[in-house]
Amino acid sequence: MKTRQQRGPGLTWTEGDIDSVIDDAILTTSVSYSMDMATEITVSVLDRNFEMARRNYFWVTRDVWWTSDTVHGFSEYSYQGGSKQHVQQLMEIASAGVNQGPAASPVWELQLRTKAIQQMKRDRSRTKEYVDNAATGYVKRTAEEFGLIPVIQYSNEGHAHFGNFGDIKQFKYGEERGESTWDVIARLKGSAKGDESDAKQRTNYVAFEANGYFFFCSQAWLLGKWGTETATGGWMNPKTSQRELREFTYVPAEWPSPAHHLIQLHQIPNIRRSDNDPLEVTGSMQVDRANGTSLRPGMTIHLTLKDDTGAPIDGLGGFFLIDRVDYTQMSSDSVSVNFRSPERAEGYIREYALEGMTSATRP
Repeated sequence: MKTRQQRGPGLTWTEGDIDSVIDDAILTTSVSYSMDMATEITVSVLDRNFEMARRNYFWVTRDVWWTSDTVHGFSEYSYQGGSKQHVQQLMEIASAGVNQGPAASPVWELQLRTKAIQQMKRDRSRTKEYVDNAATGYVKRTAEEFGLIPVIQYSNEGHAHFGNFGDIKQFKYGEERGESTWDVIARLKGSAKGDESDAKQRTNYVAFEANGYFFFCSQAWLLGKWGTETATGGWMNPKTSQRELREFTYVPAEWPSPAHHLIQLHQIPNIRRSDNDPLEVTGSMQVDRANGTSLRPGMTIHLTLKDDTGAPIDGLGGFFLIDRVDYTQMSSDSVSVNFRSPERAEGYIREYALEGMTSATRP
């Protein structure tokens, strides 16, 4: 019986007879979604008298299904209508270690990662095949071949600003390990720039997986394309440093949180600005897990902070990208959500000198 699957969100170990055995032995399950690469789940399992070790339950590359909450699916430009639902992702055991647990029993520490991304990191056979293709074509075709849905920012400038394949090292038996498919995508991500003709006005791409989608785009392009509501809102245009109106698809996040809001904040969010870029914002918030577990990197939030009279606090809110979501499964703890403003191109960051000099010391 696949007990975890029947209960909703959780792990299914692809062999129903052992699901309940592993379920009953799980101590903790920590979930991490990140814009850095892919979904990662860390599981601690109590193995009494090495019973699971003897049965070789936890071999590396073993398939595991992960069922999680989500609020909608991503389309190229916005959310499609719908309500909270479950999404299943095929994971695999990326690493497995055993150490001392309670009393004399060992505990397995397992790291699970999205199988498609792990396969990309192992695959060294496809790099030569697409070396003459445009970078976006290579990424799109690769994502589809590994079972992911590509979400790609295309450019009017064509191949020129989408990265350089460079000299790809091919696998040579006994001589050269070669570069993997993921190595090539990582290289393209670092050199892809977007639409602007001036290099100083372009920003690097991100490449990551969430909910079975593979994103290859700039942060600015992704802002306002994934959420639960669509409306016109004000934002700071990085090219002009002026506030403008445009359409956003986003998830509302407000402090104090109205009872009807999908996202309920447990405390005042942490918000930080830096003089490296006065318009750059990074922050984090603690979210109630009822819907917080549905959030993903790449979603846009519209953050609003209000005082006791209900008036918004200027300068502390706006539209931001979620770049990381962490929570513990089978727990009542809050969901930790990190967010940021999109990366700004170097050419749009303007700094000003002081009018005259001031003394650095006092007598």
